[in-house]
Amino acid sequence: MLFCSPFDEAHHHYYRISNVLQHNNFYAVEVGYNKVPPGMRQCYKRNIFILHYIISGKGFFCGQPFDKDYAYIVLPDEYEDFTSSDEHPYEAYWIMFQGKDTMSILKNASLPTHNKVFKFNDNEKCAEIIHKVLFDIKPKNEFEEAYLMQSALYEIFSLHLRDSNNPPSSAIAPEMQIKKFLDENFFREININELTKPHSYV
Repeated sequence: MLFCSPFDEAHHHYYRISNVLQHNNFYAVEVGYNKVPPGMRQCYKRNIFILHYIISGKGFFCGQPFDKDYAYIVLPDEYEDFTSSDEHPYEAYWIMFQGKDTMSILKNASLPTHNKVFKFNDNEKCAEIIHKVLFDIKPKNEFEEAYLMQSALYEIFSLHLRDSNNPPSSAIAPEMQIKKFLDENFFREININELTKPHSYV
């Protein structure tokens, strides 16, 4: 569902929220857009990952300046401090996401693993992807909405991964294979032969 909670008549705040895919290892929680009033300051500490894409205006995030064509990332449980410019308040799109694989995906995409502003050449493209899911498509139910948001998350990360210095490996380390096996089979009895044979430890 699309929600609207404007700051005032001239400064809008729209967002979609979904928890349908929260069992996934990497999933979208919210997409949104806002046009922030001049001089507004907000401080948070949240248990969520967020990528913000600035499309106009200026401001500061955790003391770091940003303007058009910059993005900033929010990490869980880190202090956030946003300040909008008095003369050129900023306008941005964002996507919130979670999941136990998120930190490794950030590293593969060469994205910061702490709160930080960074330059990104595909800022406008990411904003367009979010805008489409937020405003242009009218999902018929919560499942369609959730998967549209998920597709936006994947498309956005495909752009970040394209220029990454740390592309994901196609090979899975042995210890990660075992972890994956245990995660998928924790509910049943497992003997040592079953655990070792698939991973070449016999």
